[in-house]
Amino acid sequence: HFEARKNNMKGIPRDQLPKIGQLMKENGILMIPLVVIIWLLVAGFTPFLAAFWGILSSVAYAQTGPRTKGFFVAVTLTVPSVLFMWSPFEGPSYLTAIWAAVGLAGFYWSWRKEDLFYWIWGVIATLIFVLLLLQNTNPELSAFWANFFVIVVGLFLRQGRMRLEHVIDCLEWGTKNALAIGAACAAVGFIVGATTLTGLGLKVASATIYLATSTADVVKAVDLLNLFGIDQLSLVFTLLYTAVACLILGMGLPTTPNYIVVSIIAAPALLKFGIAPLVSHLFVFYFGILADLTPPVAVAAYAAAGISQGDPFKTGVRAFTLAWAGMYVPFAFVFSPILIFMPWILAKNPGPFPLFDFVFVFATVILGIIALAALIIGYFGDRATVPERFLLFLSLIMLWWHEPISSVLGAILLTGIYIFQRHRRLKEQKVYAT
Repeated sequence: HFEARKNNMKGIPRDQLPKIGQLMKENGILMIPLVVIIWLLVAGFTPFLAAFWGILSSVAYAQTGPRTKGFFVAVTLTVPSVLFMWSPFEGPSYLTAIWAAVGLAGFYWSWRKEDLFYWIWGVIATLIFVLLLLQNTNPELSAFWANFFVIVVGLFLRQGRMRLEHVIDCLEWGTKNALAIGAACAAVGFIVGATTLTGLGLKVASATIYLATSTADVVKAVDLLNLFGIDQLSLVFTLLYTAVACLILGMGLPTTPNYIVVSIIAAPALLKFGIAPLVSHLFVFYFGILADLTPPVAVAAYAAAGISQGDPFKTGVRAFTLAWAGMYVPFAFVFSPILIFMPWILAKNPGPFPLFDFVFVFATVILGIIALAALIIGYFGDRATVPERFLLFLSLIMLWWHEPISSVLGAILLTGIYIFQRHRRLKEQKVYAT
């Protein structure tokens, strides 16, 4: 955005933009997997379980068509409360009323959107799944019998009849995909085994921490005002060196191998420093993916250059420069874990969600990203001079530290810079107009 403003590039006229209301009406159902993930995290379930059911709901929606979309909504609204062993009829009366109202609304909506004949069979399949779960049946076995019922019914439907050879083809296709995944897991085993036996991960972790501690000692020696603690400096340099290592290790690797390599080799350094495993893995994975934009390899930049017919290396350098602002985010994960609902979601008795802390941290991170982007591009409300860039750097450091006082001061400084630059730009425009 700042790059476009700096070069006087205009966006699409507002009257040509798509209408949000119409988009939500047509494709709002695509938000359901995200809602499922957020609901599970806020409800206190593990991130792995939330991710699993988010992926499962995405796959389920991918199999729906216009005729079955309404039924998918009904199932999504009614199954979770039973699926996660929380019976709505054992809780407070208002929760029961809300659950019942949402479920009935979903089924009514699906009934209005579908053929009654198909809707009845869909409801029966859902009831089989839910009733088996209520009988404490294994979820996988419950899903198997529900799917088996759908296959049997599909054999007798005129429209879209599922023939036996089609079912066999589906089973063959699923088996081939499972074999590919199994082969990938086996290959991963070689990497894990080699890293474990040679101790490469621990050696890299020890070297990273030693280098970070040494750098922190040097910086502390010149910190005459005693502004920073040795532990804080060690953490910052450990994160920086780990980020550089991930950018190197992730070059040229697809997503899954990328995560495997950085989580095995780079993540132990953060784990030894006492950072939570989930935060550590998110940090290294984030920078591992950013390796796709990092020269000289920059696979994504080479692909973009092929489309734009531009110079691959220059495209990579420019992409890496523009991506710098996003590098603020993984550091925010470490300094403020509440941003990813940590450690609240992993606590045995999490208690009420700290909404105020979350909103404060979220706002601080947004302002930090803006400050870093303005610093790199050299534009905020107007083109930034050297002193203004220095002030942007100070505001970034204040926001990066994620302390209440420093964050407020950083926000005030950032706002002041924007107001000053905006006023100067408007004044220059008036002069040019006259």
